[in-house]
Amino acid sequence: MRFRSKPSEIEAIHWRGKNVDDVVEFGADDSHSWTKVKVSDGALSLLAGARGAQEWVPVPVGHWLVCQLGDKSDIWPVDPDYFNDKYEYIDD
Repeated sequence: MRFRSKPSEIEAIHWRGKNVDDVVEFGADDSHSWTKVKVSDGALSLLAGARGAQEWVPVPVGHWLVCQLGDKSDIWPVDPDYFNDKYEYIDD
């Protein structure tokens, strides 16, 4: 799914606690051959920041994983309230 923030566009996926495969696929960075997300015992962790600079951070259910359009080298978690205030859905 794509969303728009003024003035830029992002890619994002909503972590709902059961969409593990979709989230792992979203976090796969083909240009660097690594996966930036992992799920252990139902808990999601994200290798956050540019090239994982912020190390592994927990991602609570309901948060969004966000990256710049076409750039999976820098993914970060976003609180759902902030996400809903900042971004609007782009209907392709």
